[in-house]
Amino acid sequence: MLWGSYQLDNTDESQPDPYSLKRTGSPSRHQNGVVTLQRVFTSSFLNTTLVGVSRSHVTDALDILALDPIANDISLGFQPGVPAGILAVAGLTGTQGGIGSSGSDILDYTSIQVGDDASWIKGRNTIKFGGKTERIRYDKNSLVGAPIGEFDFDTIPLFLQGIPGQFRTDVPGTDDIRFLRTSYLGLYVEDGIAVRSNLRVNVGLRYEYVSPTTEASGKVAVLTDVASATPKTGGAYFNTNTRNFAPRLGVAWDPSGTAKHPSVPASACTTCCRSRISWRTARTAFRSSRKGPSTRLRPARFRPADLR
Repeated sequence: MLWGSYQLDNTDESQPDPYSLKRTGSPSRHQNGVVTLQRVFTSSFLNTTLVGVSRSHVTDALDILALDPIANDISLGFQPGVPAGILAVAGLTGTQGGIGSSGSDILDYTSIQVGDDASWIKGRNTIKFGGKTERIRYDKNSLVGAPIGEFDFDTIPLFLQGIPGQFRTDVPGTDDIRFLRTSYLGLYVEDGIAVRSNLRVNVGLRYEYVSPTTEASGKVAVLTDVASATPKTGGAYFNTNTRNFAPRLGVAWDPSGTAKHPSVPASACTTCCRSRISWRTARTAFRSSRKGPSTRLRPARFRPADLR
């Protein structure tokens, strides 16, 4: 049996700035497609193969349209070749600047997944095994802060006199574009043994590997030692290991032997954690240092059921 599905979610949201000079919004689009092939080879052997692709294009604080030509006027720019930046005045509603001053996030997240699960019944044994692999591509362009400049005035009189308290901007030529890459592999095998009509034992083993997250152009800088004066460039953001094995044992017992009463389950397992980037976590974890310290990626659990 072969079946598939496709979903599309397209969102276009924006609003004008306080002086109707431009529209700023967060247009986004999410698409995903899945194809599943299920084959019955014999009365005791079943196989299911799944292929899926998920892609999200997400933006935040993106200047999308100039409502007034002044928003595109580079003669008013605080820096050569760009429109005017932001004017912030204590006690007044300041301007939001021209096109490109809002400090947008443009995020593209693509996940390509392939999985296969098999179930084989032989005598008292029900053997299940399979795996899943995933390739993650995360492209980010985070123009956070004040990409084309911002003048801050402490009081209205100082604003009228043209005396700012501070000026801040990205260093000209700042490169905030990163293309992050990582891969994931998960494998499992499980044997359900019918020891008696009222006693079942499950024995299983799972394995996981997440490749180190790299940047396609080698734009990585990490401190391998907090006492180091200079960061290490290139390579991966963090290291992973290849020893993520997790054995497990489960027992289900029906004391009455009639299947009319709840069984008594018991289980024991050794779990190991993994970290995979998503556009939400990576957006925070790999954000420019101007936004403060990064957030630790949260570990996720992996179970044979995840692959089905």
